[in-house]
Amino acid sequence: MRPSLSLVVPVFNEQDRFAEHAGELAGFVRGYGPGSELLVVDDGSADATVEAVEKFIADQHDQAVRLLRRPHEGKGAAVRAGLLAASGRYAGFCDVDLSTPLAELAQVVAAARMSRVLAIGSRDAAASHLVRAQRPLRERLGKGYNRLVQLTVAPGLTDTQCGAKVAAAEAGRRHALHALAGSGERLPLADGSASVVCLLDVIEHLEDQGATLREAWRVLEPGGHLVVTVPAHAWLWSEADELLGHVRRYTRPLLRAHLAEAGFTPVHLTHVFSWLLAPVWAARRVAALRGRAGRGQLGLDRSSAAVAGAAFLLTRAELGLAGRLSLPAGTSGLCVAAKPGRGRGRAPGAAG
Repeated sequence: MRPSLSLVVPVFNEQDRFAEHAGELAGFVRGYGPGSELLVVDDGSADATVEAVEKFIADQHDQAVRLLRRPHEGKGAAVRAGLLAASGRYAGFCDVDLSTPLAELAQVVAAARMSRVLAIGSRDAAASHLVRAQRPLRERLGKGYNRLVQLTVAPGLTDTQCGAKVAAAEAGRRHALHALAGSGERLPLADGSASVVCLLDVIEHLEDQGATLREAWRVLEPGGHLVVTVPAHAWLWSEADELLGHVRRYTRPLLRAHLAEAGFTPVHLTHVFSWLLAPVWAARRVAALRGRAGRGQLGLDRSSAAVAGAAFLLTRAELGLAGRLSLPAGTSGLCVAAKPGRGRGRAPGAAG
């Protein structure tokens, strides 16, 4: 007999999509063992999503569908709330639009049952077939973010953003990360309560980056570390930066200065995606010659399986170098900075 499954589906202003796919999702869950459930987590929708879910539940003849209502705190908080409320032996989540088809999600569940692991769906697996591709800019942003995640947090996970993941509920509760909602200027954390703070592509969006850096300094314990990534080289500025809401691109001296003003001491400062610098420069030179200088791209102008594969291999090769050496150039900057230990240094802004 199949084990019980709790499937979490976060929704936000999804009344039409929920109505379209609710029957398929409920039918999928009923194919698993007794106690299986479809947990629909509403993230503070402003439309009629809640009413659509409640009507659907009222029409069911069993208790296979539940609704959790929450204030609007984002998809991550909604998924976490659903997983914590799950009662099945296995728990997972997927998107309401079924961007991962249910037949494929069944394979993710099967993979989770084979071992005590978190099974992650991937659109980059060799046998993957994309029925509907994302828009080029969003696809490049996603791939760029994934490479950054691989470089700093999770090497080897080629599709961390895929919205289809399943694990044994016990393993999920044992290893779950706690999520909190807050602003960069006021984090809901006590002084000195964190050992590491990551600001990955954050401060380049802020007119006053100092407030967020000082807040990171506050919540870090003495001797704790800050990990910062930023877009590098002002001469790479393009329309893409404006579309992303960048206020600046960073030089090494500017990043050092901003960190020092907040009380941090850089431990390791390097560029990353060094292999991407020459192609990006060349692409923008060609655009300039053609009179389209303002249309610079985030990275390469074209995306293909060959380009993505080469990019992955080059990024993997760069991982070892970036950890040992300070690479002189790249499309992004990476800095690990330390908050001085007890009795060393002073709080940012203190007189002395």
